[in-house]
Amino acid sequence: MSNNRRKGKVKGSSKGRGKVKSESTEKSKSKDKSKDKSKGKGKGADKNPAKRPQTSHRGKSRAAKVPTVVSCLIERPGDEILICSESEPSRTDRGWQFVTGVVEDGESAEAAMRRIARQRVGLEIDIHTGQPPFAGEFAGSPCAYRYFLASITSGEAKPLDYRELRWVKSAQLCEYDFAPVHRDIVQWYVS
Repeated sequence: MSNNRRKGKVKGSSKGRGKVKSESTEKSKSKDKSKDKSKGKGKGADKNPAKRPQTSHRGKSRAAKVPTVVSCLIERPGDEILICSESEPSRTDRGWQFVTGVVEDGESAEAAMRRIARQRVGLEIDIHTGQPPFAGEFAGSPCAYRYFLASITSGEAKPLDYRELRWVKSAQLCEYDFAPVHRDIVQWYVS
């Protein structure tokens, strides 16, 4: 029998079932706990809120879910792109933008983009390319952004949920004042 086994205490029932813990391990753990308490570093006492897990009102840990926002550069023959001006004048991200909306729970980004194009501008679209998500901001809150390139399969563009729509040549996109998150996409698209 090893030396650790002879000195160790058996956790579990009196029949000797369970894990063997050595006395030295138990002593070092109790010293570590007392050090943590004396320094105010007990469970959940980390002073950096970014490292502290978020909890719900019931104390259960939950991950902070960041919404996914999708935007689409809808192209039509003649090298034209659809741009939109937001209908809500109180929005902080006003300016020109591409067709944009939020992905709903259980919805793929592609399905959301098709739904948003239909609801906001009356178009059925065919998505050709999707870009990987990147961190951004939408309506003053953090989000994951996805961009798509698409063409029209049916419908006529109408400002159903925008103040104004315009078809512009891709070379003219830089002449418009785009919302901040869309500016980099404009630069990428025209280069």
